[in-house]
Amino acid sequence: MAGLMTETTDRAATPRPSEPGRRKARRQGRPGLSPEWRKGLLIFAFVVLVGTGIFYAGRALTTADPAQLQIRVATPRGGVMPGERFTIEGSATESSDRPVYLERQVRGAWSRMETLQTTSAGAFVFSGLQVDAPARLRVVLPEVSQLGQRHPAVTQVLPRVQVTKQAVPQFSVLPGVVQNGAVPAEAGAASLFAEATFSPIRPGREVYAQRRLPGGDWERVGKDTQGAEGKVRFQVPQDATTPYQYRVLAAGYKGAPEAASPAQASNRWRLDFDDEFTYGVDSATWLTRGDVHAPDSSRTCARADSSMVSASGDGAARLSAQRDPAYAPDSCSWKNPSTGASGTESYYLNSHVGTQGTYSFRYGVAAARVKFQQPQGMHGAFWLQDSGEAGGTIGAEIDTVEFFGKGYAKGGIASFIYPSQGEEVGGTQPDASEALTGPRDNWWDRYHVFSVEWTPEAYVFRIDGVETLRVEENVADKKAFLIMSLLTSDWELKRMPEAGAGQMDVDWVRVWQDTRLNDQNL
Repeated sequence: MAGLMTETTDRAATPRPSEPGRRKARRQGRPGLSPEWRKGLLIFAFVVLVGTGIFYAGRALTTADPAQLQIRVATPRGGVMPGERFTIEGSATESSDRPVYLERQVRGAWSRMETLQTTSAGAFVFSGLQVDAPARLRVVLPEVSQLGQRHPAVTQVLPRVQVTKQAVPQFSVLPGVVQNGAVPAEAGAASLFAEATFSPIRPGREVYAQRRLPGGDWERVGKDTQGAEGKVRFQVPQDATTPYQYRVLAAGYKGAPEAASPAQASNRWRLDFDDEFTYGVDSATWLTRGDVHAPDSSRTCARADSSMVSASGDGAARLSAQRDPAYAPDSCSWKNPSTGASGTESYYLNSHVGTQGTYSFRYGVAAARVKFQQPQGMHGAFWLQDSGEAGGTIGAEIDTVEFFGKGYAKGGIASFIYPSQGEEVGGTQPDASEALTGPRDNWWDRYHVFSVEWTPEAYVFRIDGVETLRVEENVADKKAFLIMSLLTSDWELKRMPEAGAGQMDVDWVRVWQDTRLNDQNL
């Protein structure tokens, strides 16, 4: 018993270890890995990792199909101007987030201009590009390794980028042919007209008209923007005391610098004929024409009479048409042998005066400021006709303007050319309405300047400077004289209003000749 009690006493006297201590004792008592085993495990792990790397390295060596490039060079038609910014955009298949280079060929070698990264969809845009001379460019996708594949390099050479300087192939300053207004006005107060055509065309590019001051500086006198045809037009106030030089200046555009036209002097035009009808119509200058019934001219039922031309009372010439009292109440029967059309109408008196034998010219600008009649059944006109004088080989009737009355088809304004050689050209001009300044503007309540510029190369018809017709074939080289008329042709009499009368007023008539053509003017 004593021995048993002693053992018991000894256990109780020995302290019991805590739970963490017991866990530690168990770990220490467990057999561990030998150094050889640990070394073997490390070697095994290394082999596995290296083997995996070799596997993926092997996959990176597989070659993908070459990317397909689609590229658009966004340059304006006709090429870019020096310094003008342009864009190259494109896309490449299977080329997400891939480098792409734009290179330029310089002295036979390719030089990198820009580097981009394609988008996740393979797209890229090189913007704000500028060149000063024609350039050969190419797009390069360099070789890359992505997602276990090798993507080979792809190169596409682009069409040569053409560079063209801004030019002004056509620029003219015309004399005073712009004067829209409700009342007669001084011819010398009409505005000059400047017109220019730019190439290459840049619609919307701002252009300024400038005149050179006596000190040499250029003063802005007008502003316009290039239209779809590259044209700009300006109305420029006249200064009879100072013959300015004019030019047009295109503003800087998308990096391209300003571009100016050669200067042109306003005094290149010499006033050759001027009648402002201040004291009425001079019968020594304007002779009555067609004072007999003329079936061959479609005026079976009409004749001209000097009484139909008078002063308006406010400084203009007045041309009238009315029923002919000498034939009332007789009726007139007419028939056109060419068309077969016929009818029976009243007889009429017309206005028809011209400068045949008193004034004629070859080449220049002929203009008249006219307020036309309102009714149909008659047509007012300002026109030229071959004088029959010696010199030249081609004559022509040049109908600068005819108006057939309010409500006539296509606006009623017409221009024609009847050359002695070749076909008739012209007709009703629907674009004439572009010369009207608003809904209250028309041909019978307001004056407008109708002109034709006649050169050895062309006829250009305008209304207050707005071009309505250009003809470059069978241009006359024989002298012509001036005509004003208000005529009632047989075929239009059925449109005559009940009143049977109408009138048109002519504020002034002028002809200028280009001093540069002095050796050809007559």
